[in-house]
Amino acid sequence: ETQPQRRDLRTKKPLPRRPLPASRRLGRSSPVSVVTIEEAAAWCKVTDPANREALQDVLDSAEDAIGDEIGPLVATVVSERVRGGGGFLVLNRLPVVAVMTITGKSGSVTALGDTYVTPEWGMVELNSGSTWSEEFYTVTYTHGHAADAASLPPRIRGYVREQTQHLWKMRGKARNPQQAEASGSYWAAGLMERLLKERNPSPV
Repeated sequence: ETQPQRRDLRTKKPLPRRPLPASRRLGRSSPVSVVTIEEAAAWCKVTDPANREALQDVLDSAEDAIGDEIGPLVATVVSERVRGGGGFLVLNRLPVVAVMTITGKSGSVTALGDTYVTPEWGMVELNSGSTWSEEFYTVTYTHGHAADAASLPPRIRGYVREQTQHLWKMRGKARNPQQAEASGSYWAAGLMERLLKERNPSPV
């Protein structure tokens, strides 16, 4: 399954199709708010209590859009079956926060103290330098950009703020829900590009 055809907002030319984010393909639970409704109200200058419910919906949508682009904002538990036989186990949900259990196909459990994890690449290796001898392993781990809402990096909290403000402004301007969602997706994709540039600055 892929997303509907997107078009450049300026040139109107079709943009390449891309697979649905893993969170949408696999389904997602209600987002964990990383900011309070009071913070969002201050960001969007919402003073009428009657608008709080609508603002919460916008905040959830903002966090959801950012999460679709960069992965869960706070740690989410997942169990994944990965191939062994080499020097690394490669986990697919990034960034990895912590590995909880590693169980081989035979049922053997690997002591976590005997392993080293590279969070940004999702690579798990044995401290001994040995290969992972079994064909498959089931790894339970948490992935996301912070262990909890309080430790979310300021730049990502700033992205949530920008996305929330944008969606709140768009609320009364979009002709239909599809247009509002498309605008939010483009905005979140732009934030993703900025995040990638921060991680991988261009050589001077």
